[in-house]
Amino acid sequence: MQHILFDPPDLSYLKTAILIKTTGLNRIKLETNYIKPTKQNNNKFIAFDLSYGSVKKVSASHAKEYLSELLPELKTLNIKTLLVADSNYFKYLTGNTKSDPFYGEIVSCNIPDYKMMRIILIPNYQALVYNPMLQGKLDRSLKALTDHMDGVFKTPGEDIIKTAIYPETPKQISDEFNRLLQYPALTCDIEALSLNFWEAGISTIGFAWNKHEYSAFAIDRSPYPVFARDCLKQFLETYKGTLIYHNAGYDLKVLTYELWMKNPSKWMKNLSNYVGMQEGIEILTKNFDDTKLIAYTATNNAIENILGLKELSAEFTGNYAEDITDTSKIALPDLLEYNGRDALATWFVYEKYKPIMIEDQQEDLYKNLMKPSVKSLLAMELCGMPINPKRVQEAKNQLSTIVATHMDFFKNNHQIKEFHYQLLEAKAVKFTAKAKKKIYAINDPVILKDLEMFNPGSDDQTRGLLYEFFGLPVLDLTKGKQPSVGKKTIDKLINHTTDPEIIEVLENLRGVADASIILNTFIPAMENAQQLCDGSWRMYGNFNLGGTQSLRLSSSKPNLQNIPSGSTYAKLIKRCFEPAPGWLFGGSDFDALEDKTGALLTKDPQRLKIYTDGLCGHNLRTVSYWPDKMPNIVKGLEKAKLPGKFYKVVLDSGIVQYLHESDTNLKEYRNGSSNS
Repeated sequence: MQHILFDPPDLSYLKTAILIKTTGLNRIKLETNYIKPTKQNNNKFIAFDLSYGSVKKVSASHAKEYLSELLPELKTLNIKTLLVADSNYFKYLTGNTKSDPFYGEIVSCNIPDYKMMRIILIPNYQALVYNPMLQGKLDRSLKALTDHMDGVFKTPGEDIIKTAIYPETPKQISDEFNRLLQYPALTCDIEALSLNFWEAGISTIGFAWNKHEYSAFAIDRSPYPVFARDCLKQFLETYKGTLIYHNAGYDLKVLTYELWMKNPSKWMKNLSNYVGMQEGIEILTKNFDDTKLIAYTATNNAIENILGLKELSAEFTGNYAEDITDTSKIALPDLLEYNGRDALATWFVYEKYKPIMIEDQQEDLYKNLMKPSVKSLLAMELCGMPINPKRVQEAKNQLSTIVATHMDFFKNNHQIKEFHYQLLEAKAVKFTAKAKKKIYAINDPVILKDLEMFNPGSDDQTRGLLYEFFGLPVLDLTKGKQPSVGKKTIDKLINHTTDPEIIEVLENLRGVADASIILNTFIPAMENAQQLCDGSWRMYGNFNLGGTQSLRLSSSKPNLQNIPSGSTYAKLIKRCFEPAPGWLFGGSDFDALEDKTGALLTKDPQRLKIYTDGLCGHNLRTVSYWPDKMPNIVKGLEKAKLPGKFYKVVLDSGIVQYLHESDTNLKEYRNGSSNS
């Protein structure tokens, strides 16, 4: 355990301990980054290092063991405030499962006998070199520390609500919707039962006309749900101003389905009401903004791009609640206030990031590409993909059989048996050492728990098999700096051994991984398909604007962009999709989109020539990269520089050649050959 005292030791002045990894325990840098900005005397601070052992991510057991030594020392020094520059230790100290929402907050220690200590999470200053976006979090943490030491700390978000209106009766609901018509812009946010739009409903909806005032309506949770829905729909059809959402793709999708596709009076499910769908989309997208997309254009970078509403607004709203996925479990008054705070948070994000977007000259991109894309994606997501449930079950059975075959291999393979025995033996020794008075056998139920057979889905077991038992080279690392056991790594490892038995194990690992991924991701998503009125079925997915740094679309729950295309199981999965009766599937794709766009934008005559002359950019690049592997083609290209005419020759085999007028073979083709 190492420490730094920043002034000649007079321990009576100490107030705050800085806890940081050993590599960050640097007097000058700690003073510069943490102490000087608070304008407090150095003698109020002491710094201790945090032990990580020999691993990148500290384990809970190691952290608890180290804290059991550190905390008594801090208590002896009468330290009451801990500035913790490590998210893992912050979680262990506070008992929280997340760390990111707590920058700028002060949290009580959760460990018995030390609950009087106050914990402030702060980024490690060393990380700023790699991610300058952390500066905002560091500033919030330092402000919290400074205010705390000055005795003026206020929890962020505790006083942001100035006006909150919760209409209850039919008259109050109608009057408040009519009153909201006066505002030129409103933020809007819904709370729902599910992320699946056909199950979501509209539990509540909130509108804010500035950062401190809002109205929140119970809709499905209202005593008058049909009346509340009718009023909401009429308001959305009548309102002339701008409605501002955060992640409009979700809110607008739910509103379209609930208010225009379903029968509002009977709440009947009607996923195939495409006339209502189009009407709702047109109304809801006539004048809207999306703060998620605005923040994306203002903050997109090559390191980190956090777009969640709570993270973006944390300095204003504080850590006001966890994300709600099931509103039925939240008391209505709490849900309405939560909904209202989301609407206020949306105003904060809008006012903070819109000027940045404009200053960075990103507004044209936002208005002319991203917003119109929201409209297209709504229609795509509400239509879904037609699917055949019978074929889904056939695919599931085939995949289950494939997985079972691979598992039988692992069960009967002599090398896997030997490795599994070593796992059991090591666990028995470990348990025996802890028990002291009992000797555990490898067939003890406690030892067999979770280890009854080799589990290829366990990264730890697979890692031990590949790198310790087989001694294969470590080619890739995970984010946690552990040797990778992913599919791509296994593909590489097959080329790093000549042992046929090891290759067979690797091939079975790859096979079970491929089949399990599809079986555990795509099949459940396909089984969640919904039946339409005509008897056909649809699988629904989500496309995300701003989900990638490059502005390409991403997809989630399920990832429809990750459906196998050329793998062993591609046909198996693609057979599950079929058009509805009376319809055909159609597809389209851009031809060399990036290359052609680049040629048009740069106006490079050589790049343009590729397409004006009907050539292929991919082929030309291949020849340029590997001329030694294509001597005949390169020779042909050299000949193409000769002056004179070239003639196209089609051989009997169908192969096309271009021969110069000086080529001796040209005369032969002209005299009596069936070639043209």
